Amino acid sequence: FYTLGPARKNLDNDQKKKYLKLFEEYFLKSFSSRLAEYTNPEINVNDKKKLNVNYLCEIKELNNEIQKKLTDDELQIAKHVILENLRVEKGKSFLLQNDYDSFGKLMTESHLSLKNNYEVSTINLDKLVDLANTFGALGSKLTGAGFGGAIVTLIKKDLVHDLKKYIIKYYSNAKFL
Repeated sequence: FYTLGPARKNLDNDQKKKYLKLFEEYFLKSFSSRLAEYTNPEINVNDKKKLNVNYLCEIKELNNEIQKKLTDDELQIAKHVILENLRVEKGKSFLLQNDYDSFGKLMTESHLSLKNNYEVSTINLDKLVDLANTFGALGSKLTGAGFGGAIVTLIKKDLVHDLKKYIIKYYSNAKFL
């Protein structure tokens, strides 16, 4: 879990910029590489002949022209990658504005895309995200490569303990870091 608490107030502007840069680099680069990693070799949406780009992060809009060039499977993957990159750009802006509510919503949108478009979530991760959000988290999503593992949740620090109890009540196998 990520918690939103006093530690963030102690960061100077250079430290905030450093963490935002790392955040941006990680997410913008990771999804293009994951696309190559999990995409069948015959389904290559990075194919320059198909989309005329080197990387999907160069595409800022999923328009009809792009959609017509892709198979249904390619479109589903491209939709996640392109929209995820746009969410990262919005997320950076929200963090710079200290708009944690909007950032949390983007986290949950990201999870839903990982679940429905990229298809790397699991029933257990979906349940944990749903429990966290139902409890009142600002946002929650799977973290890592998917297919099991962990979630990251943005919640106010004073609610962390109660959220843990709530999750254990409905999902006894949960572990917390």
